[in-house]
Parts: sequence; structure tokens; C-alpha cells
Amino acid sequence: MHEETVDYEFVEDSQAVIIGIPAYAADLSWQLKKWFDTDWNCSLAGKLGATFATQMPSVVNKAVRQCH
Repeated sequence: MHEETVDYEFVEDSQAVIIGIPAYAADLSWQLKKWFDTDWNCSLAGKLGATFATQMPSVVNKAVRQCH
């Protein structure tokens, strides 16, 4: 996981939070899970939230081929 400094004051003041990640085997990375469990210092209560994930085309194509 590429680590960047989170501006927690900015997140607290925001009305919405959008988090994007690469997908790993239809799940998020262990590093991001750990970050949410141990380092996340913001409340998202009352905020509009969204997430998105990207998948490498070669991985998607391989999965589709395996389903046929």
C-alpha cells in the first residue's frame, strides 16, 4: 500500500468521503484493512460515502475465461 499522510482535519470537515483502491481477488488489500482497523482516526458518521475498486484487465479476462 502506498502510504500518504492523511489530513484528518480535512476529512472531518468534509461532507463526503470517497475511497478508491485496487481490488485483490475481489477484496481489498490486507494493508488497507489494517489501516482502517488500527490507524483510522476519523468518524464517517453523517457523511456521504463512496468506494470504488479497479481490477487489472488481464485478471478479469482470466476469470471470465475460467467461468466458461
